[in-house]
Amino acid sequence: MVLNLSSLGHKDVYLLSQLADEVMSNEERIYMASVCCEGANEEDILLLMNKIGTVNMERFDLRSIVFGYKTHGLECLTSFVSWIERAAAEVKALHLTGTWNIHIEGCMRKGETLHQLLAPIELYICADEVDSSSDEKEYNTHYYSGLFHGTRMIGDEYSNLQIMAKPALPDNQWRITLGTPSIIIEPYDVH
Repeated sequence: MVLNLSSLGHKDVYLLSQLADEVMSNEERIYMASVCCEGANEEDILLLMNKIGTVNMERFDLRSIVFGYKTHGLECLTSFVSWIERAAAEVKALHLTGTWNIHIEGCMRKGETLHQLLAPIELYICADEVDSSSDEKEYNTHYYSGLFHGTRMIGDEYSNLQIMAKPALPDNQWRITLGTPSIIIEPYDVH
């Protein structure tokens, strides 16, 4: 199952944003979305570029394309959701299937340890841990929750939420990224 707008709606975006409220400070929060359109031809690509209006586009092969959108700040959540809706409508109008990834990045709330902040997540979103790895440089966990709609396979199990945290210089405060169904790290330009 892939994450598409008919299953995504506002729900997954707002649920991910609420989860971010639980673990991140409100400052410097970055919202990112990407949609991969399998089966897009050259004409589809040009139409999507013109209609969606994104600056960043990465082409994997002749039939798939990834468009990305990146915006800063809580006040931009409405424009972020509007971009996703507009992009999904354009993808659907071309009779393409879009596979979505949504993620939010920000700094950990101050005054708590990473494990104190992340401990209630399983209860908050009724999630089961699928896979996890951690060391002093990175914390990376995949979950499955019935509250999110898209899925991807991690080994033999389904996952639809990934949480990654890395210490950031100069103060070693953790940078946290939450993504559904996973986190795709791409160098998006700000739109």
